[in-house]
Amino acid sequence: MYQYSNAYYHAPLPGVAPQYAAPQYAAYVQYPQVIYHPVAPQAVPAADQGKPKKIHRYTAPPPLVKLNPFINTEHRGTKDGLVWNVAAPWEHAGRLVGNKVSELSDRHFDQPATDPPVPIMWIICKDFDYRLKVKGVQGGVTIGHVVQGIYFGLRVDLEEDEWLDRSEDERTLIHENRCVRLGRESANFEIEGQLRRIDALFDKTIFGGLKQVGPPENYEWELKLVKPKPKDEKGKGKVSWWP
Repeated sequence: MYQYSNAYYHAPLPGVAPQYAAPQYAAYVQYPQVIYHPVAPQAVPAADQGKPKKIHRYTAPPPLVKLNPFINTEHRGTKDGLVWNVAAPWEHAGRLVGNKVSELSDRHFDQPATDPPVPIMWIICKDFDYRLKVKGVQGGVTIGHVVQGIYFGLRVDLEEDEWLDRSEDERTLIHENRCVRLGRESANFEIEGQLRRIDALFDKTIFGGLKQVGPPENYEWELKLVKPKPKDEKGKGKVSWWP
């Protein structure tokens, strides 16, 4: 006869559940009953009734606009900066080559004024109270557009209120500047159509560069004008045609 092991004879019979100790449960905790009452809807003011609801949409911030270093105030007086007397024709705008000023080529004028290009630029200045509008064509505003915009913007007739705000000494300088610009020897000391805004800049006619002011979406830049290096005391206060 085959001998079974001792564990075989003592194993529980099939269908009989083994005996285990009764489980122990944690005591039931009774929490206070809380009743949440519904909040009554707020009445819509009579002034806002019938108006469409505002939809809040996310607007991505405009991209950072970088100014071309060639017309940036940080590069004034260097080989990387524009050299120009705004009292002279815009075609005379140039750059430093060694110790001489060389006029710009079409390659320089066609460079974008900003990165990325912008469709329009508003130019303000501490030396006048109006804004100059520089509008680009397809592809955005270029350096040529900026130079021409400043030149023609300063050739606008001087407004009567701009004239009346000046003192007698300033009016004298304005007429003297006008005579220099027109190549005349005498001045008519009355407001007339030949007085231009450029005449009211006195001796601050050297392009000192641009810098952006305000948020990028305003497309606004500030023009810095500086005085040229004096050659003699004779032309003090008058339009200087050379830097």
